[in-house]
Amino acid sequence: MPILGSHMSIAGGYYKSVIAAHKAGCDCVQLFTKNNNQWRAKPISDDDAQRFRDTLVELGISHPISHDSYLINLGSPDKELWKKSVDALVIELQRAEQLSIPYVVAHPGAFTTSS
Repeated sequence: MPILGSHMSIAGGYYKSVIAAHKAGCDCVQLFTKNNNQWRAKPISDDDAQRFRDTLVELGISHPISHDSYLINLGSPDKELWKKSVDALVIELQRAEQLSIPYVVAHPGAFTTSS
């Protein structure tokens, strides 16, 4: 059977994305764990992570998916941007793990200049 899901906002708390997905009749939910157009991220509290996990179980949303930042560019020839991108991807994977999200959508980026 196909899995139906949608990208949902985390405004007001991670758990609210699960509620929105459930109300829309989804089996899965995709979310950004932070602002997708900023490098920095507010830490996820243990309480917020637990509430997210509890809401997944309570509402039967079995496939949570994280989406990494649009700023990440692992194909960049710029060493500073590449390093920042690697660090950001690692942080995203850690955030997904904290929320017990087993899947992360990642766009690797592109080689943007040449010599």
